[in-house]
Amino acid sequence: MAHDEWLAPEPRALTPATLSLLRDAAWRAWRAPVPGPTDAEDSEAALRCAVATVAAEAHARDLRAEELVVIFKGVLEELAERDAGPSGPGARTFQSRLVTLCIKAYYGA
Repeated sequence: MAHDEWLAPEPRALTPATLSLLRDAAWRAWRAPVPGPTDAEDSEAALRCAVATVAAEAHARDLRAEELVVIFKGVLEELAERDAGPSGPGARTFQSRLVTLCIKAYYGA
């Protein structure tokens, strides 16, 4: 074992199913970004549900809030690579909204 190997913590992640749930909900919310009647309300509810699931799993796996923020930003980067994913001026607002939901869910606000 190299001297500094013990200093690097083992990476922790969410399950693939939870990441998929978050990715799908974020995609739907991006496609209907303004909460309101019909699909936008459904996508907002799905996003909040996915974020709550992520927060619960993060606690169960002893992930820190900072690790979740990195995971959420990674999901957004994946979505940006999709056709018409979050990019442009609205992407930063969407990212801020998603990170805020993440932090509030994680800390139970």
